[in-house]
Amino acid sequence: MRVLIASSRDWPQPARVHDALQECANALQPGQRLTVVHGHSRKGADASADTWAWWAHRFHLPVDKPERWPAAWSAPCRSTCPARPHRRDDPRGHTVCPMAGYYRNEEMVAAGADLCMAFMVPGDRAPEQLVRVARAAGIDVIEFTPLAEPDGASR
Repeated sequence: MRVLIASSRDWPQPARVHDALQECANALQPGQRLTVVHGHSRKGADASADTWAWWAHRFHLPVDKPERWPAAWSAPCRSTCPARPHRRDDPRGHTVCPMAGYYRNEEMVAAGADLCMAFMVPGDRAPEQLVRVARAAGIDVIEFTPLAEPDGASR
């Protein structure tokens, strides 16, 4: 089973990601394996999914090493890039293609998946494009939003 992770970078609840992936692992049929596919952000649900997949793999659950698909931000714009020739400098002074994340998402979906888990913080539109492309490809999508913390709970 291949599971795509779509994530807000500010996803605040790593345990929720771990629990959702554990449920997928628990639902596997004998002989099946789980592959977690994500965009390799160092934050949000991508990072949480990566941590869980490595843990599960190391403890010999039927889980493969995570599949990381970092965007090629510094690659030249494609000839079809709607932002072309408009490239912007990132905070580190590198010139980047603003569409690189979209291209990466399209490639992840084209590689195939059985499910897309979207961990979405209200107001953050970052995961929407991956969700839209996954649905258009016929991939089932489960959307998660952060759970409210009980009154008086501290972070």
